[in-house]
Amino acid sequence: MDREPYYYSLNWMGPVSKSWCEEHGYNWSMGRIDVSLPDDPYGIEYFVPAMETEDWVKFSTFLRDLDTNVMSLILYSKEELFSMFETIHGKIRWRHSQSPDNGTQRL
Repeated sequence: MDREPYYYSLNWMGPVSKSWCEEHGYNWSMGRIDVSLPDDPYGIEYFVPAMETEDWVKFSTFLRDLDTNVMSLILYSKEELFSMFETIHGKIRWRHSQSPDNGTQRL
């Protein structure tokens, strides 16, 4: 029996506060990675701290493209996804040079 693929998508959730943007700039995006799982209506959500919007757009395309090949048959952690992306596109520019593995974002 063939295995159903996992689907990864990037869900933009902010920043949405005008005062935060005025203090830190408007070139940031944050949100979550949604992972759809076979036979699970809810899937998995991985928190994504603020990164430069240009990197966000590239990362979103990278995740979408995972759906079109055999790599979508593997369930990756968010750290693995970030590492795979950085191997191809270079380092993600995080706000505060923060490592994304702790799941928190300083606002």
